[in-house]
Amino acid sequence: MEKLSRFQRLKNKIYYNIFVEFNNSKKIDFQFSKEMRWDLINEIIKKKNIKSYLEIGCDDNLLFDKIKLDGKIGIDPRQGGNMKTTSDNFFLTNQKYFDLVFIDGLHEFEQVNKDIENSLNFLNNGGFILLHDCLPTQCDIQAVPRYSHYWTGDVWKSIVKFRHRKDLFIQTLLIDMGVGF
Repeated sequence: MEKLSRFQRLKNKIYYNIFVEFNNSKKIDFQFSKEMRWDLINEIIKKKNIKSYLEIGCDDNLLFDKIKLDGKIGIDPRQGGNMKTTSDNFFLTNQKYFDLVFIDGLHEFEQVNKDIENSLNFLNNGGFILLHDCLPTQCDIQAVPRYSHYWTGDVWKSIVKFRHRKDLFIQTLLIDMGVGF
């Protein structure tokens, strides 16, 4: 997740309120369960006998450290994971295929689309892709450019886009700010 200065967040918030939000501050009230994404992923690993895991966007390893799997790969250009690189650079040289990919990198529509496409190209038959932050609860947390502290970005748009593909089965789980499956 990109880090913004206090000034940049304020500037983006003013921009967003003037040109995008139009004072529409209605909040979507999802009732997310207390289950977290690591519980979901570790359950999938156990039930589906997952052997290979890729995490895109590890940040402070909140999830990566909780994944119970040897040989997991976590990529992040700044911190976390076990490879310091962007997802684009990783996929340029990657030759490994994965049973499970968790995408939580740059929360912008175009980058999320690239991460999904690249992950599909390196997904084992019967594999899974999970996508974090698919259900923003307020307009401000999905705004691009970012101006709020917590940010889902416009990840949800990728769910809409890929749902039109007939070769994919896509659901969004009502846990942890929405996890696309």
